[in-house]
Amino acid sequence: MATYEWFRVYNEILGDQKMRGITGDQFRAWIFLLALANQSAERGTVVVDDPEGLADVLRLQLDELETTLERFERLRMIERDGNGTITISNFLARQYDKPSDAPPETAKRRQRARQRKSEGDDTAAEHGETPCHADVTPKNRGVTRCHATDTDTDTDSTPLPPSREIELGMRFDAFWNAYPKRQRRDRDAARREWFLLMNGEQAPEWTTLVAAACKYDAATKGEMPKFIKIAKNFLSDGTWRSYVPGAVEECVTARDDSSDGRYVPGVEETETMLAELTGS
Repeated sequence: MATYEWFRVYNEILGDQKMRGITGDQFRAWIFLLALANQSAERGTVVVDDPEGLADVLRLQLDELETTLERFERLRMIERDGNGTITISNFLARQYDKPSDAPPETAKRRQRARQRKSEGDDTAAEHGETPCHADVTPKNRGVTRCHATDTDTDTDSTPLPPSREIELGMRFDAFWNAYPKRQRRDRDAARREWFLLMNGEQAPEWTTLVAAACKYDAATKGEMPKFIKIAKNFLSDGTWRSYVPGAVEECVTARDDSSDGRYVPGVEETETMLAELTGS
């Protein structure tokens, strides 16, 4: 039986009214329920043989379980049959696979990567060198990276924990909403640059970047779009450093002028939402 180690969660979850209508505990239970459905023998379903055990996995009290599932059912997030089996709505349609994503193929890629790295390490060790390899990602093509330790993946980076992924994504949205609206282009590229910057060894405070984006927005009000940097370059070129001194009050408030019409919470609300999500 194939066991999937990951599942897709889309950015639109931040603007989904269903998500905004449930409590922090229910949101956490929803994410855990998706993970359970992902590793089920019939992917996308959860067979409820032991309600108490399910409540424990979802981090709910037993008396909260039925209320939470009823809420999900009313919001059409799940369906339940007479036997109590839970089916996640549209799960499989949104978890599309490529043949190369199947667990056996993933395992083969990892094995090949370990073998290549082992062969490279042996060769380097004979000459007293630190094992190195060429980075073939589009952003860093031609860059050589050296690692002193082995890894268990066939990529240069280790996947972030889900909680960290959600945290960085929510904070990026606050930054994006503060950025000059006329140059909110190529969101995915900006988001990748944000993740690289925030996971760096000398990562700035995320609120500093939001404030810098807000100040840049104010400073470029009269400029033509072609003279305003796109968000990706604002981050990668270090332009944000010129707009750090002197925080701006407007930068900590929620703004409802995102380019796609979604409401995006500001700094304070983002922190509150993250605290509820993580229980901290």
